[in-house]
Amino acid sequence: MERLQEVLEKYLNENLKKMIISNPRDRKKAAKISLRPVLLKEALAFQACEYLGNKVYHKNFPKETAIHTVLGWAEEYRQLDIFSQLGQATVLISKKGKVTVKEKAGGGCMGEVDLSHNRKKKYILDPGEKVGFLIDLGVQSQEGKIIHAKYDKFRQINRFLEFIEDVLPQLPKDREVTIVDFGCGKSYLSFAMYHYLKKYKGWQGPAVRNICTTHVLDRVAESFGEKCYEVPVGFKYISAKMNEMDAVIGGESSGGLTVRGHIKGKDGIYAAMLLVEMIAASGRKLSQLVA
Repeated sequence: MERLQEVLEKYLNENLKKMIISNPRDRKKAAKISLRPVLLKEALAFQACEYLGNKVYHKNFPKETAIHTVLGWAEEYRQLDIFSQLGQATVLISKKGKVTVKEKAGGGCMGEVDLSHNRKKKYILDPGEKVGFLIDLGVQSQEGKIIHAKYDKFRQINRFLEFIEDVLPQLPKDREVTIVDFGCGKSYLSFAMYHYLKKYKGWQGPAVRNICTTHVLDRVAESFGEKCYEVPVGFKYISAKMNEMDAVIGGESSGGLTVRGHIKGKDGIYAAMLLVEMIAASGRKLSQLVA
């Protein structure tokens, strides 16, 4: 494990964004363990979060103890992923203890490191702000509070919007851009995305849905002073109406989704390419994006 100790000595410092320890050899162990730097009484430490079932256990370690602890975990897990302003590294550990390290220089896309101890989760949709479609979905109460039993749904919607936020800056600026057919299977993501593009990105234009899709999209459009157009079942009708009205988004109940700019239809290959682009833009693996 000398090679692993060298890697830990290099990356366990204030430049570390996060470390993910995953793929346990024993399924009874925590599914994953994350590690990040924190400041405790103005001294650098490392906070570990062990995800065991539906519970998360937190522990704080000074650097030397953190290195010793991670070396112990390495005997029970197969993979470590390190994200730092110094670069990125993936460590694979075989059953016999052979360590393979793959490093990638540069980590500027990681942004600033948050060293706060009890940091607050930052959501794109503010959980304290009333959002019409979340109330219609029963995710928020009429007073604008997230219903406890629906918090997983709230987090899922925000995760979807994080995908969109990651990829938007990487898309072409000299032409219209379309995101086609995420294959989500849930129409509520269509109006979540419309809300995001209108409120947070300033896009202008109406929405389009087919006759089978929820009318919540109509109410989201109305809240922005826009109209939602209803068309017959069949994505060709959605595409035609989008082209006619220069709509921001069009969707159907099966999860087919298109945004102004690309081909006017469902394009699975393009959707897959966008997924790859999301991974490249965020600097994260798909398993980490959906974790």
